[in-house]
Amino acid sequence: MSAAGEQQVLVTVRSEGGTQKDFDILPSATEEAYLRTYPEERKGHAYLEFCREGDMDAILHMIKDQEEDDAEEEGDQLDVLRYKGTFEGIDGTGLHVALRYNHVEIAWLSLALGSNLPWDKFPAPVLQAMEQLGLSKDSRQDGTDVRTLEDSQERTPLALAKELGGPWDEWVRGGRLEA
Repeated sequence: MSAAGEQQVLVTVRSEGGTQKDFDILPSATEEAYLRTYPEERKGHAYLEFCREGDMDAILHMIKDQEEDDAEEEGDQLDVLRYKGTFEGIDGTGLHVALRYNHVEIAWLSLALGSNLPWDKFPAPVLQAMEQLGLSKDSRQDGTDVRTLEDSQERTPLALAKELGGPWDEWVRGGRLEA
């Protein structure tokens, strides 16, 4: 048990990076058990991990792969932009995660692809970067606006940005997160 009374499974991890004592493996094991039980959640979980890491290339590959899959297959496909997770250090959509980890580029990408924010609200450098990444205004996906989705504490991205403050204050004032 941790000092907070939470269950832990402490192990010593030896890897190329060295030895790490008292590593709590329980969250990772719980997460892996969940993903083995619900394998259809793997893509969504990977997307949120990429958002947490700020890995723009991986996100773009995933979204482009999803577009290709959608074109080839009919039926229900996982919408990673609107996927919500509650894993270790991840709560809410990719936009929530981008806000929490201060990844401005990922937040812009989430808005560009998953919201109906008017294009005139996007700064010119963001639109230019989209072009360089091979995205256009036609890349925007239909569906629920990501700005309306809530995390596990029932916070929209706007409510979370208000709590976090700092770099997100300008976004709140500019109405970028209002749906």
